[in-house]
Amino acid sequence: MGLCIFSLAKIESYLKNDISNDDAVNSLKFALYEKYKQYFVSDGEQRMLLFFIAYFDPLGYAVLADDDKKLIEKEIISSSNNNNITVVTPMPKKMNETSVKKGDNLLFDFLGSLGQTKPNASSKILTVREELMLYSLLAIETYNMMTSKGKIPHTLDFWRTHGDSLPILQALAYKYLSTSPTSVPPESAFSTASYLARKQRSRLNVQTLCWSIYLKDKIVYNDE
Repeated sequence: MGLCIFSLAKIESYLKNDISNDDAVNSLKFALYEKYKQYFVSDGEQRMLLFFIAYFDPLGYAVLADDDKKLIEKEIISSSNNNNITVVTPMPKKMNETSVKKGDNLLFDFLGSLGQTKPNASSKILTVREELMLYSLLAIETYNMMTSKGKIPHTLDFWRTHGDSLPILQALAYKYLSTSPTSVPPESAFSTASYLARKQRSRLNVQTLCWSIYLKDKIVYNDE
């Protein structure tokens, strides 16, 4: 979704700002921009949901306007204050033999020999505002790395790496990033169901119909 918002932001900027010397090109860009506003701007609720999802992707975060970021962060803080965010505490990471180096503090050696977590004196629980500030730094850093290397890592890899430091935002990220960016899959499922449950096959029971739709979606036929 972050890549989608990134692409839309660049397209919108091109259609709005890049004026050509060719009147025909300008007319075409104007017509395209009007359609763009019809599908992506006119529906404020849909647009805000897209921005909310993109906020948790470094690529999308980098192209959001400051006003949109502030609006989203205000909503996050409000949800956190109302205890509407369920944070899943990760299991402590165990130390293996290679992680315990000779000469380490004796307490760390002792805990490591028991396969327990090595204490981290610098770790502390951040408030939601502190998490938002840290996320902003990490997201921009990740975006700069993407643009410099030309590689786009998976968004979930970012949260697997930094999720322990951002537990509140990680819970929201997993919630919103699981949203399907398009309605094509459910529409395809309804279309398949309509075909399978047509008048000529009206005696199909519900369970058979459900399994037929599932198999139609999962089985890939290889043309030979």
